[in-house]
Amino acid sequence: MVRCAAGTSKPFLVQGGVKQGSALSLLLFIPCVDAITRDIQKPHPWCMLYADDVMVAVETREELQEEVQLSEERLQRHGLRLNIAKTEYMECGAKIEDGTICVDGNKLKKVECFKYLRSRIAFTDDVLPDSYGRANAAWMKW
Repeated sequence: MVRCAAGTSKPFLVQGGVKQGSALSLLLFIPCVDAITRDIQKPHPWCMLYADDVMVAVETREELQEEVQLSEERLQRHGLRLNIAKTEYMECGAKIEDGTICVDGNKLKKVECFKYLRSRIAFTDDVLPDSYGRANAAWMKW
C-alpha cells in the first residue's frame, strides 16, 4: 500500500524492484537508510554517510565493536545486512594492541589505508597514497 497526503491506497503485490543504477533507486534508498540509521548517526567527523558508504570514527576498538554490532542489528531489523566482504577497519594511534572486530563471528579486514568516496585515508599523514591512486586512475582512462 502507498500512504501520502491524499490518502492510503489499497494493498497491492510488488512484483519487481527498482533497477540498480536507476536515478529513482537513490531517491528511494537514501531516505530509507537515513530513517534506519537516524538514531545511530553522530556529528561529523565521527560518522559520515553518503548513500550506502559509511565511515565511523571512535576512540577505542571496543567502541567500534559496539558500533558495528549495533549497525548490523539495526540493518537486520529492516531486512538488510552489512556486507562483511566490503567492510574494513583501520586503527590509528601510538598504542595499537592485538585483536580484531567481528560481526556474527566473521572477522572484519584490518587495513592501513582505505578508500572513502574516492579519497584514500591512511594511518600516516602521508598524502601520497591518495595522489598515487588518483594518478593511476587517470592513467587507466588514458
